[in-house]
Amino acid sequence: MRKFILLAALLMAVTPTACASSPQVETGAWIVRDQLADPANIAPLCEEIESSGVDTAVVQIRGRADAYYDTSLAPRAEEIVSPPPYDPYRAFLDACSSERHIAWLNVYYLWGDMEPPASPEHPVNSSPEWHLTDRDGRPVSEYTLLDRAMGWIEGVYADPSSPGYRAYFVSLAREVVEKYPVNGLHLDFIRYPGPAYGQGGLLGASWFNRYGFDARYLPATFGEVDIEGWLAGEMSPAISFITTAKLLWAGMRAENVTALLRDVRSAIGEAGGDVEISAAVVPDAPAAFLEKGQDWRGWMKEGLVDAIYPMSYYGSSERVGGQLEKIRGEARALAPNVKLWAGLGAYIKEPSQIAEE
Repeated sequence: MRKFILLAALLMAVTPTACASSPQVETGAWIVRDQLADPANIAPLCEEIESSGVDTAVVQIRGRADAYYDTSLAPRAEEIVSPPPYDPYRAFLDACSSERHIAWLNVYYLWGDMEPPASPEHPVNSSPEWHLTDRDGRPVSEYTLLDRAMGWIEGVYADPSSPGYRAYFVSLAREVVEKYPVNGLHLDFIRYPGPAYGQGGLLGASWFNRYGFDARYLPATFGEVDIEGWLAGEMSPAISFITTAKLLWAGMRAENVTALLRDVRSAIGEAGGDVEISAAVVPDAPAAFLEKGQDWRGWMKEGLVDAIYPMSYYGSSERVGGQLEKIRGEARALAPNVKLWAGLGAYIKEPSQIAEE
C-alpha cells in the first residue's frame, strides 16, 4: 500500500464534563496537499483512510497561498497535474466517506521556493505590500537561502499586521465554508515565523506612534528567567523597563494574529452552518505567545477556537506525553469545552513510537 497519509494519529479527548470516567477518543490524519494533485491518487487515498479507521480527514487545500480547490481568489496550485474542471478538493469529498471533513488552510505562509511562483496573481508577485519584514525592514521575499537558514524561516510570510492581507484571507475562509460541505476549518501557520520579525514594518511604525521610540531597540528574545525576575520585581529599573516594553511588543504582535482569527470566526458565523474552527499551535504556551505571536490560551478563553492541535512532534514519548498533559491541564482550566487533539510527528517517527504516543 502506498503511504499517502504523511502526518497521522491525531488523538482527541472530549471534555471531562461530557464523559469524566471514560474519555472518548477520536483519530484523524492530516492529508498533505500534494496527494490531491493527481486524480489517480484520490481512490487509493480514500481506501487507505478507510482501512486505517481514522474518523476525521484534515485535508490541506491551501499550502503556499495557492489553491487545491475551485476559487477565483487564489491561484491554482502549480503541482496539480490535471486542468480544470478537475477540482482536487471536490474530488476528494465526493470519493471519500470519512465521517468528518476538515479543510486545512495555511494562513501566513505564502511561498517556500527560491524561484517566485509562476502566477502573476500570487501574493508573492502581486502584493509585496503584504510581505512580512524583519527588524531591519527587509522583506523576507528578498532573503537568500543563507538568510532563511540564519533567520529560521521557511520562506515568504504575509505580515499579520497587514489589514489588506487579513481581509483577503478572511474572504478565502468564508468562501471555503460556503462552497464545500465541510465540518470544520483548520488554520495552520497562524503565527509569526519567529521573534525577530515585524519590528521594521507596519507594526513597528504603529509601535513608534504609540510609544515614541523605535521597536528595534528592543531585544528580539528573552528567556523564562527574565520573566521570573520581572514578575518578582528583582530587576534594575532600566532592565525592568526594557522587559515591560518587550512584553507590550509581544502583546501587539499577538493581537494582530488574534484579530485575523476573530474576523474569521465572525465571517464563518455570518456564513451560517455548524463549522468548527481549529488551529495548529506551538505546544509551549509562553514560547507560542512571546516568539510566535500565538496566544492560544487567549483564543480558547475568548471562544475563538473550538479545537486546538498542539504540534507535539519532537522528542521521546515521555516528552510528548508531558507536553500534552500540561496543555490538557491549562485547557481544562480555561475552556473545558475546547477539543484537544494531539498532533503527533508521524512524518519523522517510527509507527511503533507513534502508536505508543
